[in-house]
Amino acid sequence: MAGYILKIMLEGTHPPVWRRVLVPEKITFADLHQVIQAVFGWKDAHLHEFRSLALKVRITGKEVLENFETGVFSEDRVLLEDFLFEKGNFRYIYDFGDDWAHRIVYEKTEESFLGRSPVLLKAKGDHFAEDSGGVYGGDGKENRIPFSAEETAARLADLNFPVDKKLEEEQMIREEIRKGIAGLASEMNSWLKERLNQIQAEKKEPPSAMTEKIKLWKSLMEDEKNQVSMEILPEVKGQRELLQALSRKELKDYCKYLQIPTLDAWTEERLAGEISDTLTTHPEYLLYVFFEEEFRELKQFWSLPKGPVPAEQPCSDTHIKALGLGLMDIRLTKECRKNKIQVSFARELGQLFSAFRENEVRKIYRRLQRLSGRLGDMILAYGMVELNSFYKMFCRIYGESLSEEEFKRLVYWHGRFNNLLRTLYTGEGISYGVMLDLDAASLLDKIKTYSDDLEYKLFSRGELRDYNRQTIETYPELGFLHNIFMFSMGLPSSAADHMIESLYRELMNGCTMQEVLKRIELTEWEKEPLPVRSSLWSNLSSLMLEFPQPMLKGRSREEYAKEKKISPWRVEMVSVGRKKTGKQKPLCDFPAEVQEHMKGAENNSREDLQWLEKYRKEKKIVSEEYLYFLADQFTVSCDWTQARKLAEELEKSSPSGAAGAQVLRERIREGQKTVDDFETEEPFGWGFPWAADPELERQMPYVRKNPKIGRNDPCPCGSGKKYKHCCGK
Repeated sequence: MAGYILKIMLEGTHPPVWRRVLVPEKITFADLHQVIQAVFGWKDAHLHEFRSLALKVRITGKEVLENFETGVFSEDRVLLEDFLFEKGNFRYIYDFGDDWAHRIVYEKTEESFLGRSPVLLKAKGDHFAEDSGGVYGGDGKENRIPFSAEETAARLADLNFPVDKKLEEEQMIREEIRKGIAGLASEMNSWLKERLNQIQAEKKEPPSAMTEKIKLWKSLMEDEKNQVSMEILPEVKGQRELLQALSRKELKDYCKYLQIPTLDAWTEERLAGEISDTLTTHPEYLLYVFFEEEFRELKQFWSLPKGPVPAEQPCSDTHIKALGLGLMDIRLTKECRKNKIQVSFARELGQLFSAFRENEVRKIYRRLQRLSGRLGDMILAYGMVELNSFYKMFCRIYGESLSEEEFKRLVYWHGRFNNLLRTLYTGEGISYGVMLDLDAASLLDKIKTYSDDLEYKLFSRGELRDYNRQTIETYPELGFLHNIFMFSMGLPSSAADHMIESLYRELMNGCTMQEVLKRIELTEWEKEPLPVRSSLWSNLSSLMLEFPQPMLKGRSREEYAKEKKISPWRVEMVSVGRKKTGKQKPLCDFPAEVQEHMKGAENNSREDLQWLEKYRKEKKIVSEEYLYFLADQFTVSCDWTQARKLAEELEKSSPSGAAGAQVLRERIREGQKTVDDFETEEPFGWGFPWAADPELERQMPYVRKNPKIGRNDPCPCGSGKKYKHCCGK
């Protein structure tokens, strides 16, 4: 016998609220549900569910057919051992209205524990009252209930979990099956990867001598087991000779980056000579490639005395760049059966260093830092921009007096060489600067479709600065979606951050809503509760309408639609093709026209709301997401009768629909209570003779009891929407 020590944290609480408990082995998730209810003082008055996004598993309190393919299980049929030790934390969600999210972390196994009742080891923070609005609505002192260790210990002592032998046998069988499947999958994946690598290797051109040299340096310096000695030799070769280790294509790229005109008839020796001569004439061009710390590191490495030196030089970008630019050379030898690296520098390197005074280096780097920052701001805002237009806008926005040649050298020799951006050259002879990780080929097709005849939108300096440094403030929906990923869907903070980064990239790629959800690998979103799915659609659709698009040359879909006098929903908002039908049809699968009316209803349009209700009746819509969304909008519009009818229809649909109906009823109750309280309140100061009483002539300042809620702040009701789209309508 043994027990497991678990730390259970109530997410989003400040100061944090958590409990550490010791639970017996071989208990079910239904037993763990009772433990969590006891240690957090809950009354088991609402629905609940266990989730793990990493494992793609949902464990519910409902009777379901166990299915390893869909990942849905019944909590009284699954033991902790089935999933507890897998990578990834579990979330326990209690009350789908308030959305109390508890993160469960397995800490260790206690082999000496023999009991069958759970034990409280440590606790921090008070309990919360039921129906207090969740973390955002109820994280105040008035909604906290003092924690009592004695009462909690007594509740846990009343729980006793005998071992279910049948479940134990089933769990052992499942584990054997899972191991067998995992072994087969691992073998298949290894074979596929090996075959794919073979195919790719066959297609690639042989690497240049320079590439092999850099690979050798990296392998020797990064391998901790390798016993390597190093020796610095006197300069023997010049940069021109060392650069000839590059392939012809690499040499021509260098010439392009440095803006050196070339002829097809030139040999590799001539190309290398032109590059070397240009860098000798303009040593400042080296500073475009080496960042300031790298330049000082290279100078320090070069100044080491000739002869043996400790092989403690890290494999940094400095050395790799020095090799690639023909400023350094290496040769591998053997000495006493150990690897020895012989390093030599190009003859011109000392001359290049002596060309700079310290104050000149600082001055050049200050200028480069300014230009590079501005270049980065523009490429992040536009995503993909034609270089001639890029140059003109750069000079106009920032008042820079660069020549076009100097600007392109900045883009290629500094930006492209350092992998700060990508460049694309089309068959029509047009060059583009492209943000990293964007699908440039797809964007080029979309530009031709939508904005080939348009000029680029001209941002101001302030807009570019705010766009790149205050993205969440500029587009608060990104923050709302981050909260949905973390608190509603149970993602760890790092996974939610990664999801937002992926979302940002796919928005820039001009993807439709379905493509965005698919590409950011949000595979389980259709299994989330209806309020979460509705909020996800609301925030994502708003973001897609407002976000600047590379395919529209910096315009948002709304700006482009206004300019072209069309609907923004016609601009890559909704995918065309086969879609889901019936109860499981998500909001994003409805036609663009329908979703446009949905967005109108969210923005207080009574006509759009009536249109959606008429559409539901005519098309006999049974989609649970549609019914929930419509009922929610009727609730916001204070049409309680229509909202109740839709909630009743939703309740009969499925367990998921019933859970959504329960949330709607709670919102209807809260909405009616708010309206009733407002209507019965006595009008402030009605008929009060202010002027008659000299002591009251001076009005006291108004003191706000609660913090003011901004129109773009998250709604305190916990819906995940903006306040202006929910209770602030």
